[in-house]
This record gives sequence, C-alpha cells and structure tokens, in this order.
Amino acid sequence: MLTSRIWHIYHDIGSTACLAGDCDIAAKMFTQAIEICSNRSMQRNKVKSLIGLADTLVMQKQAAEATRTYKRALNIFARIGAPEHADKRMLAHVLEKLGYLYEQEDRQEDAIKMLQRSVRVSEQIIGAKHPSLVHRLLKIASLHIRFNETEESMACFNRVQEIRSLTNEHPLALPADAVAVDEPDLLQAAEIGATPPLQLDRARTTAQAFP
Repeated sequence: MLTSRIWHIYHDIGSTACLAGDCDIAAKMFTQAIEICSNRSMQRNKVKSLIGLADTLVMQKQAAEATRTYKRALNIFARIGAPEHADKRMLAHVLEKLGYLYEQEDRQEDAIKMLQRSVRVSEQIIGAKHPSLVHRLLKIASLHIRFNETEESMACFNRVQEIRSLTNEHPLALPADAVAVDEPDLLQAAEIGATPPLQLDRARTTAQAFP
C-alpha cells in the first residue's frame, strides 16, 4: 500500500511536470516511479510510468531512447496482456507512437505493422468507424504509397471517407502533437488512378487539414 502511494506521488508529479513542459523534472519523476514498480502486482503502474517517460523523451527529441522505453512497455503487455479498456488504450498509444518513431528511423514496414496493430486494438474499444482512427489510417495510406502499394493505400483512404460520411464532427481535428501525413504522398495517391479514383481536390482538401 505504501509503495503504491509513493508510486502515485512520483507518477503524478511527473505527469504534471510533463504537462507544464518541464521535461527534465518529468523524466526524473517517471524514472523514480518505474524503479518502485518491482513486484508483479504493480506492472500496470510500471507501464503507465514507462509511457509517461517515453512521451517525455519524445518531447525532448530523444527518439532512440523513447523507442527503447515504449518497447519496454510493449514487452510488459506481452506478458500481462491488455484485458481492460484502459490497458487497450495504453497499448494502442504505445503501438501508435512506435509506428511514428519507426517511420522516422526509415523503418517503413515496421511502422505500417505498428500502426495497423494500433488501429486494431483501438477498434476493440471504440469500433471501426470512430473519427480518432482517421489520422492513423491516413498515415498508413501514405506509407503504403511509398511502396507503390496502391490497393492497400486506397483501402485506407476509402475507410477514411466512410468514417467522414458517418460523423457530424470533423474527424480530422487532431491533437496538436499529432504527426502530419505528408501532402506529397496524399497528392500522389490522387494521381495513381486507382479504382475507384481518388479525386485530386479531395486529396488536397485532406492534406490541408494537416498544418
């Protein structure tokens, strides 16, 4: 009980510092919180703090260390599973972030796999038509384009259009730290001439939604 309370103190201070932009303090607090979680009953707490630390490392542009930290969290999920919705949300977050980091490392195939896994996990919680899936689907589509995988890319774009048609809210209103899909990739998709064709103006409109 005492250990859990101490963990909460370190983790909460780390979260507050991270939100305030004080990454150095956040990293120290999350590291302390992780070190406390030595027994099996606190593995989910450890995952939370690993994610907090990895997110902080991303803010500090320490991509390699962030990747290692997200993978530590992923390895714990492999052991304990993700039966609850809260677990699945964390797992989807880890997979998504690893996808973006792998893309930065020019590991495009690994990026696609991670983002696809993230989408599948999120679908278990929010369904296959939720607007929050749009950004990841567009990123997957743009990665497929780089491999000239037209059919796979168009499948993602078609899903995006279906989601957009089913929601009254604009599904491309994304968090400020979201990684943008490259406009050239989107415009290239419009010029591929797949069936059904993706109109250039539609692709350009989609691209402009990502500043």
